[in-house]
Amino acid sequence: MSRYYLHVHNGYDLELDPDGADFPDLRAAQTEAERVIRDVSRFWPQARRYMTIEIADETGRTILRLPFMDVMGPPG
Repeated sequence: MSRYYLHVHNGYDLELDPDGADFPDLRAAQTEAERVIRDVSRFWPQARRYMTIEIADETGRTILRLPFMDVMGPPG
């Protein structure tokens, strides 16, 4: 298991995930990030215009950026 951090970029600031979570691999962390994006977008549809989740590894290096729009598509 590796620790990954799901930081949220809200369009202005980066809100850091202080604790992170253990996942077996990057794909599992990405799946969790996609779940978070779907949950947030359900209650805040405009989030998909500008928000991104940045997945960082244990060293703090960003290894994947996942824009809400890539998961949810453009706002309708």
